[in-house]
Amino acid sequence: MPHVNSDLLIRVVGTRDALRGMNPYSAAVLRDIQTAYYGHTLKPHSPNDPEHFDYPALIVPLLAPFVGLSWPAIRVGFLCVVVPGFMISSFWWVRILRPAASALTLISVVALSLFAWPTVWGLRLQQPTLVIAILVAAGCYALVRGADSVAGVCMAVSLVKPQVSLPVSLWLLAWSVRHRCWRFSIGFAATLFTLWALTETMVPGWFPKWIGDMGSYMSFTAPVCEMVFGKPVGLVLTVLLGAWSILILWGMLGKESDAEEFGRALALGLAATLLIIPVEFPIIYDQVCLLPSIVVLLFVRPRSSGAVLFRALTMISVAFGFLAVILVAASAVFQPSDPVGMALLFMNQPLPIVALVALLFTVEEQGWSSTGLKKYWIRARYAIQAKSVAAP
Repeated sequence: MPHVNSDLLIRVVGTRDALRGMNPYSAAVLRDIQTAYYGHTLKPHSPNDPEHFDYPALIVPLLAPFVGLSWPAIRVGFLCVVVPGFMISSFWWVRILRPAASALTLISVVALSLFAWPTVWGLRLQQPTLVIAILVAAGCYALVRGADSVAGVCMAVSLVKPQVSLPVSLWLLAWSVRHRCWRFSIGFAATLFTLWALTETMVPGWFPKWIGDMGSYMSFTAPVCEMVFGKPVGLVLTVLLGAWSILILWGMLGKESDAEEFGRALALGLAATLLIIPVEFPIIYDQVCLLPSIVVLLFVRPRSSGAVLFRALTMISVAFGFLAVILVAASAVFQPSDPVGMALLFMNQPLPIVALVALLFTVEEQGWSSTGLKKYWIRARYAIQAKSVAAP
């Protein structure tokens, strides 16, 4: 792939044009992006991705200090920051979810998360999702460690890609209100207000323009259940699993930030997020957000048949991801110009579904949530029995 085929380049070009007074969601900026990305503008009805700016203009103030640099310098700088940052974020997640983890466990999880194909593919594309994943991990770790204001700042900045961070941010805001953790709420609100004000100064009236641009993005993407099972079945599964996740997360709002169940709620929130965000075939880098769920499933031994089955399917899917890389790499040795089975690298789309279901079953089984389908079923059964006894 040419070095200009980068998701970060799209946002850099859009930011440069925005700083010149242009609308980053306009046709003129789209032509500039396509010229930088493809070397030419695309013809109408081209099968290639049009590469819209897509992101909220909140990213413009954050990229503004760097857009004056050359593209090679930005590209190298991204790798120099994100690679160690992602390794540290993996360390944070293990500390949140497994406080007593050994040094070997820490090293193993960090190494495997860095070398997993979604991470490698995200690094190759210079995908901002990796930065957002680092910010979310930093915010969650800061909250667990008692640095509530820092956590609020990190979560607010992560909203430059809201489809990844907004659900978890909303849960944390609800949690902070319930626990009267006002430093988190104030830090979050103050940072978001400042970022929004700077964005309005640089890109006036950007929000409705971004909402309009999202329509084109949604036209060629779909939630993962719809991609795997088709629209009718996928829509039903998305609604059912989403409702189950919300019910359990609501019941986990009472957990203290220093409790292990709090970290598991964060893992569940990130896994549920991947269920609803729109994706397309090559968008597999978002799976880096499954790291907390994988850590939970690795170290919690389930007992119920549902939890055991979906945990096994999750581990098989994770193993398949590493095996696919080995197979494609071996093929490239013998056919460098046309490696066989490149599509194998992107066939792991069902992983977010099976990981989420495994986590939902495990949460129900372990009783980490104060509400859940199991307890509602027990209440409904007792209510039915009570009515039958009372009936003449």
